Amino acid sequence: MKYTRILTVGALMASLAACSAGPAGKAELCESFDQLGTQLLSGNGIGNPLFRAADSLGDVAERYSAQNLGSDAKSLHAIADSDGTDSNELRNATMNIAKICGHPLGLG
Repeated sequence: MKYTRILTVGALMASLAACSAGPAGKAELCESFDQLGTQLLSGNGIGNPLFRAADSLGDVAERYSAQNLGSDAKSLHAIADSDGTDSNELRNATMNIAKICGHPLGLG
């Protein structure tokens, strides 16, 4: 009985993860981009939400289906794993995303 529950919970979690891991469209990309910009303007806060937002945008950029954003994703993941960053580094890491979304980081 225990194993059945564990397998059921595991299958449910895997299916939920698969739903969010599909290709990303422009709306999802730009929403994540704007969330990073908002976090940049509001400051880091507790638990470094700026770095989580950078990592999240990197994940979405990897899944963006209309254009290869691998270099942006790689830069964002490197920033997320670092000890610090600044607005220039984040803007440089999101230049291709900014072109797609039609505005620079923090101005959406």
